[in-house]
Formats: sequence, C-alpha cells, structure tokens
Amino acid sequence: QCLGRDAGAIRMIHRVKHLLHRNRHRERYALLDGLLHNQTLTREQLLGKQQNDLSAIIEHAYTNVPYYRKKYAQAVRNEANGLAVGSLPILHKDEVIQHRDEMLARGIDRSRLRIGNTGGSTGKPVSFYYDAYKGELMRAGMCRSYMGSGWQPGQKILNFWGARQDIKGGSSFRKMVNDAIAAEKTIAAYEYTEAQLHDWPAPSDRTSPSCCKAMPRSWPNLPDMLSTIRSTSPTRCWAYSPPPKCCMAGRGS
Repeated sequence: QCLGRDAGAIRMIHRVKHLLHRNRHRERYALLDGLLHNQTLTREQLLGKQQNDLSAIIEHAYTNVPYYRKKYAQAVRNEANGLAVGSLPILHKDEVIQHRDEMLARGIDRSRLRIGNTGGSTGKPVSFYYDAYKGELMRAGMCRSYMGSGWQPGQKILNFWGARQDIKGGSSFRKMVNDAIAAEKTIAAYEYTEAQLHDWPAPSDRTSPSCCKAMPRSWPNLPDMLSTIRSTSPTRCWAYSPPPKCCMAGRGS
C-alpha cells in the first residue's frame, strides 16, 4: 500500500513538472504539436509543404539579407519564374565564417540574437547567429526524435554532449530550478572514457533517465557499446545519431 502511494506521488510530481515545463516553453510545445501533425500528412501534402516552406525561406533571404541578395543575383537573372533551389549557388563554410554579419536580415534586433557554434567535428568549427525561435524549434525537433525512441514529454533525459562550448557550468539556484523542471541533464561526454561507460549505472543512476542521447563523435565505438550498456538498463531507451542518418533505439531494445 505504501509503495502504491509512493508511485502515485512520483507520477503526480512528474505531471506537475511537465505542466510547469509546458507553461515555461509554450512556443516549443506549440511547435512540437505542429511537427507531430506533419507526420499525419500524406506524402503529397508533405512534399508540397516542404517545397512551399523552402520557397518562402529563399524568397526571404533574397529580399531581406544583403549577402544572399548579392549571391543570388545571377540566379535571379537566369530564372524567369523566380528562384529555384536547383539554380542557387552552393554556400561554403568559409563564406559563413567570413561574412557572418552580412547574413543578418535588414532591421534585425541584434540584442535578441545569440551566438551558436557547430561541434567542430571536421576540425573547423563555425559560429552563427540564431534567435530564441530557432532554439525552440530545434528543441521541439529533438523532442519529436526522442518520442520515436519511446520517450514521452515530462520524462527524464540524459544527454552525453561532446561540444565543449555548449556545456554550461555553474550551480546557481535558478539553474537548479530550471534543470529540475526540465527533467533534463547534460553531461560532458569528454569527461567519460569508453572504459568508464562499462560501469554504466554510475553516471546514470544519479538521474534515472527514461531516455539517453549520445553521438558517435563522443565515442567512436558507441554502436558496439550500446548492447553492453542496454543490458544494464533494459527499461531505458537510447537515441543514437550516427552520420549521415539518425537511428533510434527503442525502449527495452
């Protein structure tokens, strides 16, 4: 009877935390609802939506961004019926590095922008501007991918992250409250060796996650390690993202 009450209390705490998280990130969950709706579209509807969205992005870039207006000028002259993605010149990494500020839209409020960084897996990390909307859309997409592994919003997530610049330290009260509501913990993957992961319960039991995410740049032998790790935590699910495609390990698999 006591165990039943404890389990009920834990479920209630999870529901409250989930509601708090939804209230704090309303835009993220609205975007998630939209992404989940996209999965109900027919192939023809989805392809049409993708083409319309892409055309709108290209039109916005050409109309509002000085660098793209100059870069796409020749393509516009050659295309009587507007810009087609196949006619656009390729954008190279060095251009993003050299012309980052020119890639901002006219009239943008820079105080609302943040600097993001790629992981640098090719040896040359790239920094770029992004806003809060982009961050929320990215996190909504991550939530959808976690759901493909068996995770549900409100359940705990443990991330093994390899990009040092993305790992934020500190132990402020606000950060602790945010982490508690988010039910999400990010661990610096470079602090763990492959040998240490064979003692898997040590890092995970502190958070008891429902879903864990790791990427191969953190540990090159991650695919081989997963079978060993899963055997020690069979009720958890793993999200594993090998390039160039993403694979999801389902709950209990």
